[in-house]
Amino acid sequence: MDSIYQINLFLKKQKYKCNCIGIPKTIDNDIVFMDHTPGFGSATKFLINAVTEIYYDDFSYKKGRVNIVEIMGRNTGWLTASSMLSSLNNAKPDLIYVPEVDFDPDDFLNKVQKIYETKKHCLVCVSEGIHDKNGNLISISNETYDVFNHLQLGGVGAYLTKLVETKFNYKTRYFELSLLQRANSIIPSEQDIKEAVTIGKKALLYALKGKSGYMVNLKRISNEPYKIKYELIDLALVKNKTKYLPLTYVNSTKDNINESYISYVLPLISGKQKNHLREDGLLDIYFLEKHHDN
Repeated sequence: MDSIYQINLFLKKQKYKCNCIGIPKTIDNDIVFMDHTPGFGSATKFLINAVTEIYYDDFSYKKGRVNIVEIMGRNTGWLTASSMLSSLNNAKPDLIYVPEVDFDPDDFLNKVQKIYETKKHCLVCVSEGIHDKNGNLISISNETYDVFNHLQLGGVGAYLTKLVETKFNYKTRYFELSLLQRANSIIPSEQDIKEAVTIGKKALLYALKGKSGYMVNLKRISNEPYKIKYELIDLALVKNKTKYLPLTYVNSTKDNINESYISYVLPLISGKQKNHLREDGLLDIYFLEKHHDN
């Protein structure tokens, strides 16, 4: 949003007529004032089902593993927190850690030991951006930066796996879902697709009406029934700002997510699932064109 804000300012200074409207999207769901962002629903839907499958695979063994799932989320834990919705399939993670709270490796190890010795299974979901009480990231895969000067994250799953194996010699495995969260088109959320297309259309209509320097915002009116509305918001209000996961969603021991989060997320992934596969079983990468060509 800062990029389109700067482009809008530049064009105005050049006295060049061009209307600039921000179209939000991020699976991190961290744009301020927005109830949720396009992409978050589909990434969440993939994540919940992936975590459920990891859970039940491990429980097919009498004595399972400590499974650690690394989930995208540099500064916020919206996506990681969504893993708790696998509880609707009786597959809730034992531990969930998000960047909004400090991470204590010793406390983590103590809890893993207690859980595993009791159940012979342990499932942990963790954001890639978790940090200690001093703000130091738990693990950084390399010292490179992207074009926005953001430190490239990754490797926290491998790091925590090594901690557990070294301390307890438990059989441990980590899953870095990585691009699969962001690129998921096999089981997208129909609600997410509908809202993304609508936001794009409204951005175009606003631009044609002469609006410039705004972002199309999505605001939730009610949960039951689920209702939203679209509106314009000044780009200056949203650029370079972060919407964090409210701590009211984090449990008192800061190692899991409260059930109140379900009512926020569930409408974003609900709905009848359409088949986005071709007859030969492969993904139909043009389903959006076909489905929304009107």
